Amino acid sequence: MRNITYDETPDVKFEEAWFSDVLEPHKSEIAEIREAYKLLLAIVELFKQTLPAIDSQLNTYYIDLFALVVKNTKKIEDDIYDRYDVNASQGGNLPSDFIHTDIYSGFYKPFLNLYSGKAEILKDKSDWEEIQKEMSDYYSQVNEVYHKYSLEGVKQTPHQELINEVSDYLKSKGQSLETVIKIDAKQYALRLSLRSNRLYVTGTALDNKEITLQKMRKGASTLLLELTIKACANKPTEFKSMTHDILASKSRFSDEELAKAIKKIGRFKQYISNIGLKGMLKGCFYSNGNSGLGYKFRTAFPQSEWDRLEADQQKAILDKLVNTVQKKA
Repeated sequence: MRNITYDETPDVKFEEAWFSDVLEPHKSEIAEIREAYKLLLAIVELFKQTLPAIDSQLNTYYIDLFALVVKNTKKIEDDIYDRYDVNASQGGNLPSDFIHTDIYSGFYKPFLNLYSGKAEILKDKSDWEEIQKEMSDYYSQVNEVYHKYSLEGVKQTPHQELINEVSDYLKSKGQSLETVIKIDAKQYALRLSLRSNRLYVTGTALDNKEITLQKMRKGASTLLLELTIKACANKPTEFKSMTHDILASKSRFSDEELAKAIKKIGRFKQYISNIGLKGMLKGCFYSNGNSGLGYKFRTAFPQSEWDRLEADQQKAILDKLVNTVQKKA
């Protein structure tokens, strides 16, 4: 495996330090989000197995755990906004762009409660595979933050009694939490993410090192790429055609910002090349499509597809990636 040097520029190091400092007082909240969402994955799995019957106690736990996730993510988000605004008003150093952390960028809640979930399932309005992928994707993001900032030492969360109670109840029903661990262990050869105005790529093909593919400029193009990545993130093993409704459903942007981003769709093909997705590397994430928008995009290249490539094809893709990064260095 070729040794690839990833971006460790001073501003990236500063942003990591700034973010770590902001998260320091919220270690217990992050740990609790992780534990609660792991249990929610198991609850939904048990719910799937017991339909059409509804366990009222399981429904209560579903509601209570999501309330914890909402409360903790809101607390962290508010603190990040406050810290950022105070530093800005005092003229202090700030990250190059506002940090949209994965721990609150849009957790996935498949149903309002299990009773409404039953109605949706019976009407064939929900897909179990998609639900599992969306929930496991968010859990994986939280888990990554948890390990990256060394939160393993948190042994007691603010609502540990509820966490333990739900865990014991699931075990009494024969629901193993190992299902969640297997989901979390899913591997991708190459995976894109957009944070702090930078497009990153990582994956098993890079020995799970994270490198900066491109530092983005603020504006509509960045908005469009962020929307596209969010819309594709939860179904990374297949291409997905983009529509206005899909982008809007994944967006936290205003109507004006969304409209500004969507105007860039016509130039998206050139934009993809400009950010370094060219040749064989482009083929991992982007292709022309049959939709009116004329393209399809995905966030991650699955390990199974990577393994089917010939060795020279894998080498060509990695060489293209390395050359792209070196040219931008």
